[in-house]
Amino acid sequence: MSKKHTYVLGLNTYDHDVSACLLRDGEIAYAIAKERITRDKHASGFYKEVIDYCLDAEGITLDDVDLVVRNCYILPVPEMEERLMYQDLPGFLPDYERAEAKVHPWFRSNSDKIVTISHHLAHAYSAFAVSPYEDGAIMIVDGVGSYRSDVNEPFPKPTPRRRWPASRRAITNFPERNSNA
Repeated sequence: MSKKHTYVLGLNTYDHDVSACLLRDGEIAYAIAKERITRDKHASGFYKEVIDYCLDAEGITLDDVDLVVRNCYILPVPEMEERLMYQDLPGFLPDYERAEAKVHPWFRSNSDKIVTISHHLAHAYSAFAVSPYEDGAIMIVDGVGSYRSDVNEPFPKPTPRRRWPASRRAITNFPERNSNA
């Protein structure tokens, strides 16, 4: 029996404004910021609540998600999660969420269905994905972001299993590190 839908879950992790957006067949199904659940403005920490909200609202499980795309503006997510294992960083992972994070299947995951992109590339994808154009350029001018991951990050290549929303489009990532300002 074939699957009815293709699900992609986008996550903004650990830093301010933790959030999730679930796409069903390329269209937004559900999205939520953690602050809407916790009532803590610009909520940071682990992302379990936002994942659970989107999946519960759609009536699916973690196993139904085909691709997870995540970003963290401070560091690439795998490096951030590694640091959270041995550094006490309560602003990014408070003690009350640490135990829950350690047992979550997506924390420190090496799954091929979980992809990390830079903060600025996440901006570019979200801007261009809703445009009506097949080709174009996006310039990102942002006050924060992981500049090291932007410098080291190659543009993700689509594979037969993984179709990127902007796979045939040119996206230019141009954070302020490229300017003289």
